[in-house]
Amino acid sequence: STTTMLIDADVKGGENSAKKLLSKILADQIVIGFVILILALFSFRYLGKILVPGFTSESSKYLYGLSIYMFPAAVITAVMFIASSGLHSKRIFIPSEIANFIITITLLTVIAIFHDYLKIYSLGLGHILGASIALAFILFVLRKKGLGSIGKPDFSDPAIKKTVSQSIMAVSY
Repeated sequence: STTTMLIDADVKGGENSAKKLLSKILADQIVIGFVILILALFSFRYLGKILVPGFTSESSKYLYGLSIYMFPAAVITAVMFIASSGLHSKRIFIPSEIANFIITITLLTVIAIFHDYLKIYSLGLGHILGASIALAFILFVLRKKGLGSIGKPDFSDPAIKKTVSQSIMAVSY
């Protein structure tokens, strides 16, 4: 896991090594996540017919519309959890729990306010807003603790290759 790799980097190369690794991992995961997101959004309209053959054209339209919100929310949430591993490697767990709470509260608030206007899309909007706020919060805490920033993507590091393969395996499930 990312937390284990960061702890190993800290033990072997010091805190700066762990910070650099975390910034590379975050940058790589953002790139990978958004490439997967773009592929998913472009192919979902066609794959949706194969994956959910019983859906009518009307329900497929709603499913596709909701996926436009949910896929980015999933990518943002995944990056938030990876960023949280930087905190976990230093045994700081509370901000991650607060981030999960932020997602839930934002989701419920958006549904309560916008459900009459957006119907099912209020779920997607609430999730993407909650995930974005939670990611911003985690990045703020990381920066405040001096643990990381987002660097340039670098897919050559062996530890990075491991996280890339883990991301691809997670998406395939």
